[in-house]
Amino acid sequence: MQPKPDNWSARWLIAGLLGFLIFWIGLPYVLPVRNHEMTAGRSLVIERAEGFLKERGYPVEEYEVTARFFGDDRFGYAWHVTDYDTAMVLSRHDSLGLISPYWMVYFYKNVARSSPQRQFQVYLSPTGKITGYDFTLTGIENQEWGPAHLTPEEARQSAINQILRFGIDTTGFREKEVVSNRREQRTDHQFWFYKPDSVLKTTIRLGVLIAGSENTFLDMNVELPTSYRSDEAQSNSLAVLGGNISAFAFIIVLAFLLATFLKKYHEGEVGVSSAKMVFWLTWLVLSVDTINMLPVSPFGWGLGELSFDWIAVVQLTGRLLIFNPVAALAAFTAWSIGESYLREQHSQKMAALDGLLNRQFSTLQLAISVSRGYLAGFTLLGLMVIGMLVVILAGGKTVLSNYTPAWSSWMPAINPILAGVAGSLTAELIFRLFGNQYFSRRLKNQWAGILVSNTLWMFYAVSFWNVTFLNDAIPTLVFLFLAGLYFTWLMIRWDVLTAIMANFTVASLVSLVPFVFADPSAFWMVSVPAALLICIPAGFAISGFIRKEAFSYNPDTTPAHIRRITERVRLSRELEIARQVQLKLLPKSSPAFPGADIAGACIPALEVGGDYFDYIAISPTKMGIAVGDVSGKGLPAAIYMTLTKGIVQSNAESGTLPSRVLTKVNQLLSRTIEKGNFVSMFYAILDAESRTMTIARAGHNPAVWLLGDGKTENLKPEGLALGMERGDRFEKVIKDQTVSLSPGDIIVFYTDGYTEAMNESREEFGEERLLAAIRHQSGKPAQAIITAINDEVRKFCGQAPQHDDMTIVVIRIT
Repeated sequence: MQPKPDNWSARWLIAGLLGFLIFWIGLPYVLPVRNHEMTAGRSLVIERAEGFLKERGYPVEEYEVTARFFGDDRFGYAWHVTDYDTAMVLSRHDSLGLISPYWMVYFYKNVARSSPQRQFQVYLSPTGKITGYDFTLTGIENQEWGPAHLTPEEARQSAINQILRFGIDTTGFREKEVVSNRREQRTDHQFWFYKPDSVLKTTIRLGVLIAGSENTFLDMNVELPTSYRSDEAQSNSLAVLGGNISAFAFIIVLAFLLATFLKKYHEGEVGVSSAKMVFWLTWLVLSVDTINMLPVSPFGWGLGELSFDWIAVVQLTGRLLIFNPVAALAAFTAWSIGESYLREQHSQKMAALDGLLNRQFSTLQLAISVSRGYLAGFTLLGLMVIGMLVVILAGGKTVLSNYTPAWSSWMPAINPILAGVAGSLTAELIFRLFGNQYFSRRLKNQWAGILVSNTLWMFYAVSFWNVTFLNDAIPTLVFLFLAGLYFTWLMIRWDVLTAIMANFTVASLVSLVPFVFADPSAFWMVSVPAALLICIPAGFAISGFIRKEAFSYNPDTTPAHIRRITERVRLSRELEIARQVQLKLLPKSSPAFPGADIAGACIPALEVGGDYFDYIAISPTKMGIAVGDVSGKGLPAAIYMTLTKGIVQSNAESGTLPSRVLTKVNQLLSRTIEKGNFVSMFYAILDAESRTMTIARAGHNPAVWLLGDGKTENLKPEGLALGMERGDRFEKVIKDQTVSLSPGDIIVFYTDGYTEAMNESREEFGEERLLAAIRHQSGKPAQAIITAINDEVRKFCGQAPQHDDMTIVVIRIT
């Protein structure tokens, strides 16, 4: 049967298109997407930096080179002291790199950190203009960059000439500090010039270093006030803390994943065939991303004396062989367990992914899910922009720093799709497919489980889902929490692939933003391929709508674990039906009988059980009461119980003695019951006129008779269990016992599930505790006595599982 698009189409088409328009039009108004001034990419800035050094006579061909793009901390300060529009204007006209992002091109030799070497750092604006440099010496003799002993005046003139050569207007600058350091072969002069800026409400600092006769340092920057630096330091501390919490949340979920996977794999409830594909896909995507970001990964790291390149090798090895496999293992186990959980109740939510994993890329199920995912993702992007606008109006800020590594990678065009696939796979499989279902089952409440899983996702996403642009912790956490609930709703409402595609759409388009808003003439080779890669699923969706194929397993291709899950689901449903039928065979309410308060309860250990009790109306003043226990548990015991009930009812209404009723039951039951099985039973006839009870016992445990004066007796007339003896021995052994009853007397019939109930130390509840519970509750109605006894048993057993059926009938003489 082919799936058909439902009425989601029109509504979500409108919502998705509207969300995309809000995102596209509104983003520049809420986010510092000043990268539309970006015209220089990684290769261009490296080329210009090399040319700059060659003009100065440095042998750059002897050096390794890399480049990194740095973000918007200084823009954040400009926004802090002015407003968003003013900061944007200042950034667009910032030809000297005061508050705009910048490139740093780094030239180095692959030697130990302490080895003698030159290092060159050249700074460039987003348009590729050189705005500063820093040449340093490590372990090199003093005569390098010399020999020369310039006077301060000569050095100052050289510094000013260099400043003018860079086109820096020196108007308003005042020399504040000169540091001279005379060495054996040369003298170094460091000059600092300062100029107040009324718009930025701070000072612009210009520094120049003349080492011997060489200009080795030039930098102009805004001096960030101490108070702002403290705020930034606090934000950085929170970011580090957030990273640690993210890792902790991931470790917690991974521990649950591994423990649950090992248990379910041992039980044959999960498969690994499709999970292997998930593992390798996750590892491949993460590893390609690792390699792509290799040019910038060593920045900010120090590992002893290791050189820059060797730090990169250590990081690459660690991620390829440790972190990425662990993340892929988490996706592997989450898929295995989550698939097993979902197929038990909602197997149709796996249909689109089943076709995809079986290399059928043009199914209608996939087409519908992919389309819904795109539109749901567009909708969330629009809501995200609206949310950022609210935060800004409330005094908050947004940042663009998450994008800085993307420009520095080997191939920026693949960053968006890598971010989309990695973010959506890990998040949706671990926290939605597995987490929501696992915690809901453990907590026995769907929404409680969703809240726990979503909270863990929220902290995980702080560091591993780089989508939010908010600068403050609280709005960021709120956004992540609501986004997690949104993806959860998509999975519950539709299917797994819809949620994955929605997440993919958000993560990939957010990662595409800096390239789209950059200079199109300079970056169309990045933005166009990146956009086409994001649209690959759309191509499969179009093909699916055209071909309208439906994927379904056939008996020959259905994986073994899915057959096991299907069979288990079928058996579970059949057992639930059997349980409902069995419950209907038990008395629905306590009988109204003159002179007695009667109540009963039956608690099966499994879905169905072999215990039973029944009330049989013989006359207005006589009632038959039966309590039975079939050997064993589960479905076989339940079948024999149903058979026994029918035989008892058909032979008890004549009002004959209990022993005669049980004899007849034994004769009929022994013809049917398998050898080795038996039924123990108490059958009693309560007589309201004579205030007596006549009982017969077929191998059952004694009944408790608590007299009104507090004395107790065990009622245990002789008798064999039903079905054990097929001749006349049963009739010869079984006896009747008649007792006279008085107001206040209590008779309790029960099965051994009560006395043999065990706690975690395997200690039994026993007859003494049962008798004590009856005594303690003797003044209460029959139903209250049963409730109290059950509470005592549960309290005694604690977390130990119930291992036998429990049935009890209480008769209180009034």
